Amino acid sequence: MDEKLSYVYILSNPTLTTFYTGVTGDLGRRMFEHTNKLVEGFTAIYNVNILLYYEIHTDITYAIERERKLNAGNANGSGI
Repeated sequence: MDEKLSYVYILSNPTLTTFYTGVTGDLGRRMFEHTNKLVEGFTAIYNVNILLYYEIHTDITYAIERERKLNAGNANGSGI
């Protein structure tokens, strides 16, 4: 049985002043899209295409929740 992986990732621009957190099922493809500005939006406008960090998850639901916690500035989920 093939396990479907999900990735939570954090990108930045070259000056490390703008950040983006995302979730994807194919990190290589998604990085190619960000690097080549193939999708219009925030990352293309602000030149956010440097991978700073990523996590691998086997449960997409957990990956999405993890992204939400990172975006909220509560990476450990403790509420502190």
